[in-house]
Amino acid sequence: MVENNLQILIDNAIENTVVKLTSDIVVAETTIVSKNITIDLNGYTIKNTEDIWNEDAKSWSLISVRNGGILTLLDSSDAGTGTLCAKENDCFAVDVRNGGMLIVESGNYIGNISSVYVHSGTAYINGGYYKVQQISGANGYGETINCYDANFKNGTAKVIISGGSFYNFDPTDAAEPADCGRSYLSKNTKMVYDEVTNSYKVTKREFKIVATTSDKIEALGIKDGQLIFVQDKGKIAFDFSVLRTVSLRPPFRQG
Repeated sequence: MVENNLQILIDNAIENTVVKLTSDIVVAETTIVSKNITIDLNGYTIKNTEDIWNEDAKSWSLISVRNGGILTLLDSSDAGTGTLCAKENDCFAVDVRNGGMLIVESGNYIGNISSVYVHSGTAYINGGYYKVQQISGANGYGETINCYDANFKNGTAKVIISGGSFYNFDPTDAAEPADCGRSYLSKNTKMVYDEVTNSYKVTKREFKIVATTSDKIEALGIKDGQLIFVQDKGKIAFDFSVLRTVSLRPPFRQG
């Protein structure tokens, strides 16, 4: 393993470019991102071996997106082994504050209490795997993805989940405050629980328009999100949650 300074890589990177890792990196302090940059984990790991958490210095994570910075995280490796792994019982994997933006496309994010924490700003989670080693005593895995409560309530801290796999964390039932109705799922998604991996898996919901005739409609495979026009019967069928409903299509008015 090669010790490297991730902060130097970020600081030296040109705006709107990709920093592609070529080795594992051990960080000794929080790496701050305040520009528009992409980190491609490329199958490698960013981690800490000594404690980073320092409340006085507001050091909470391996990487912190701040001051309007935009960080995209992805893992282009075929094996999908790119990982941010915080030292057990220490820090988060990533935090967002001061109007920063985090976009996660793929990779593995292992933290403590939270893997991704948004104090103020927005996290768009489109893919990836999320797990915490140290859990909250009160909320269990319920803070795996988490926002600062007051800022979540006033709309300055947001999480929008369109994909990904979450170990023992249900994105529709995040932790307190209970009166927030806190669901992080985007509206165009569906979620299933995988009992083998103990993970909630989120994917984008497909929507497809199909034209057919009445004698063929029953033979169509049922898929969520199909809108089916039955041409010779003036009917519309809509598939949702593996249930098919059919209704009469109103006649078109002329004139």
